[in-house]
Amino acid sequence: MQRKKEASELSKKLALIIARKPGCFLASSLLLCILLTVLAVAVGDIVITVDNTGWKSRGTLVAKRAMQADLLIEHQDDLYNDRFIQLPAEAAALYDSPWDYMQDNVVSGYISIGAHGRKIMDAGSDPSCDQEEWYDSFLTQLEKFEDRNNLVALWKGTSELSILEKDVLFDLCQAEKQTIESLGQNGFCTSCENNRCIAPFSLVTAIAIYLGLADDTTCEDFIAAYEPAQDQITQSLVTCANAMRTPGPCDLPLFGPHLVDADFGNEAGNTFLKFSSSYFYSSFSIDDSDAKRLFDINDTFGSSDGKRVTGVYDTNSDDFNFLAQDEYMLKDVGLAFVSVVVTTCAILLHTKSPFLTIMGSLQIIFSAPLAFCVYHFIAGVTFFPIINLIGFFVSSALGADDLFVAVDKWKNGRLAHPSKTTEEIAEMVFPDAAGAMLLTTSTTGVAFFATCLSPVPPIFTFALFCGLLVIFNYVLNCAMVFPALCIYDKWLREGKMGCFVKICGKKLQTVDDEISRNEDYVEDHPVESSKVPSFSNKIMSGFYGILHRFRKFILVIMVGAVVVSIYFAVSIKLPANSDVRMLPPLISFEQHHDWSRNLLSYELFTDLGTPVRFIFGAKASDTGDYRDPNTLSKLALDDTFDPSSTDAQEYLKGFCDRLNANDFVSVRPNYVCPINAFDNWLSDEAALDPSLQTPGYVDACKNGTDSLPMDEGFFHSCFTFWFRTVGEGLYTNRDVLDRDGIVKIIRINAITSVQSDNPYPVLQREWKKFEDWVKADSGMAPVGVNNFFHSASIWWWKDTNGQMIQTAIGASVIAICFSAVIVLLSSRSLRLTLFSGLCILYVLSAATAP
Repeated sequence: MQRKKEASELSKKLALIIARKPGCFLASSLLLCILLTVLAVAVGDIVITVDNTGWKSRGTLVAKRAMQADLLIEHQDDLYNDRFIQLPAEAAALYDSPWDYMQDNVVSGYISIGAHGRKIMDAGSDPSCDQEEWYDSFLTQLEKFEDRNNLVALWKGTSELSILEKDVLFDLCQAEKQTIESLGQNGFCTSCENNRCIAPFSLVTAIAIYLGLADDTTCEDFIAAYEPAQDQITQSLVTCANAMRTPGPCDLPLFGPHLVDADFGNEAGNTFLKFSSSYFYSSFSIDDSDAKRLFDINDTFGSSDGKRVTGVYDTNSDDFNFLAQDEYMLKDVGLAFVSVVVTTCAILLHTKSPFLTIMGSLQIIFSAPLAFCVYHFIAGVTFFPIINLIGFFVSSALGADDLFVAVDKWKNGRLAHPSKTTEEIAEMVFPDAAGAMLLTTSTTGVAFFATCLSPVPPIFTFALFCGLLVIFNYVLNCAMVFPALCIYDKWLREGKMGCFVKICGKKLQTVDDEISRNEDYVEDHPVESSKVPSFSNKIMSGFYGILHRFRKFILVIMVGAVVVSIYFAVSIKLPANSDVRMLPPLISFEQHHDWSRNLLSYELFTDLGTPVRFIFGAKASDTGDYRDPNTLSKLALDDTFDPSSTDAQEYLKGFCDRLNANDFVSVRPNYVCPINAFDNWLSDEAALDPSLQTPGYVDACKNGTDSLPMDEGFFHSCFTFWFRTVGEGLYTNRDVLDRDGIVKIIRINAITSVQSDNPYPVLQREWKKFEDWVKADSGMAPVGVNNFFHSASIWWWKDTNGQMIQTAIGASVIAICFSAVIVLLSSRSLRLTLFSGLCILYVLSAATAP
């Protein structure tokens, strides 16, 4: 009680200080806000990230494993060659080896989830503008799933017409020629004569080549040649489609699984083609800047009129989709600023004072740079995604709420005590208003700060920034709106009644005068001389009367509503898949994504599963800044790793057989684990005449064995010699990394059948199978090779989704519990706390229920 009394006295003293010199206090607050805003802009180096960077978990076990796995692939050339290639060149002046640099320094950069997950073969050099050469190159890409990026058109026919109908193919042919012309005019075919692009790898081109037509054949001539052979070509397409599913003959010289949909052919011999795609040539693999140029000219590409067939465009890396997401995000940010304007109008309507409206708007506006100062200079967060700007919605709403509380408290206090001075009203009103606002500010702030538990950087930064906005809205309300109310009151009492002070206002003479004008008058104020309730008070009083009369019946209804909402909220199922989509389904770039899932190529691709990597020689670690996705980690090597012992060689030799014996592991065709390929090579070399053996073999391996295990003293030299002379050509990535002839990293690849579009429980179940097997197998491993781990882009994707779910649940629990405590402490009523908790629970469950 004593502390509460002391706090009350202190708040009254602060209110008197503000009320005695409100002009000085307001000017000081404005000046400080302006200085901090200049500091934020000039020194804060605000760089708003307008893309999808950072949407992956950090700091979890799965994330730490994935970080090291990606770090090793991203900089494998530096480590393999032991020289600075991708790493900063200036580091070479300080370090002799990339190995030392990466172990001592957090590597900068950003690697998106899955950046290395699909890469099995390199894209190679850019093809020349030779039609046959490019088609052959493209077929190789399809077979090996290279990472070359192309412009892709997806075509969808109507429900009545197959794409193989002549009229539909004619439209498709015309659209492709329009796109080819646009690409040439915009510099995407510079390696071609006169910048004239070659025909895309498409259904039209495949049929044209089958018919022996020249590449400059008109669409009219193409259809004229196609029409008499339509049935024959259709059957050939069915045969080739089925040959992709089960190896068999295909008489079309140019056929790829992207030309038909997954329902085409099959055992039923379906000849109705609903989807197809066209891959367009460019003189280079499309990077981010090229994708932006293509995105900007997307409207010039042929898409037909939609009557018979519709075309949509994107790259096979979904660049247009991501760029569109950025544009929509910018629009949302624009709406956030519009919310400030709407809020300003609402403040003006409520206060009827341009002066108070300006102060309220400045309170909302200045809360952003002040929040950024704490965010950047004190919290040390440098990553600022564009989603943070959505916090202006929160800032506008809460800032206006705080202002309404302060203004209404002041008006009611003045109405109740018309003869008191401004200082006396401030001493009476400000502590009460500040206390009421503090309760709502604390509960809202805690809800946001609880979300900072998320290990996903954009969620963490958004929650942190919004929480700071909430706090500074409260601080600025006390620092700006409170003194503004004192100035406003003094102006009214002094008769300064210009429109800037109060629209259509008059000097305050008596309580009766103010009552007759004030619609916010509270009916139960202590002044009894004149009780003239406003229209809004009449409505609220009538509403209260109804609630009070039927309170028991309404209580039963509300309890029932809470129970029903909780039932449906609990029964809500997780999304059918983990593929998070950001754009509306009718946007063309989202249609491109959806339609591509109907192609036979996607069906075959998903059947291959997702690569899983087993890493020997590294430790799960992430020493980077979890709040900044543009930092990676230091390289964490496992100092205990030593595969040279006889037991270790035996264990590694049998590793892949034990791994592939599991039904949850898919065996990659023609893939041989590095240690087994090395063992086969030893046997082959030993069987050769010395004159035919690989030069250097004797010196490296001492010709002492024809299989593993071999002499421990020569294992490192022999194994690294094999990989650098033979093994390097067998694998796309540097699956064996050595330093000065000592093996440091061995990477073994496997396949899991799950994809990102599988439900979360399926992903979790499959991860658990791999995790359990690794724990069991590593438990039997000899010292030196018993600290390996598994990692996959799909596991990181699963972990990110799981962490977001956990954050949502955890933050909700914290927010509800904290709110209940605040209500209990402020009301000292268990009954009120119970009903408040039910209200919050109802809102959450009703909003979540399907």
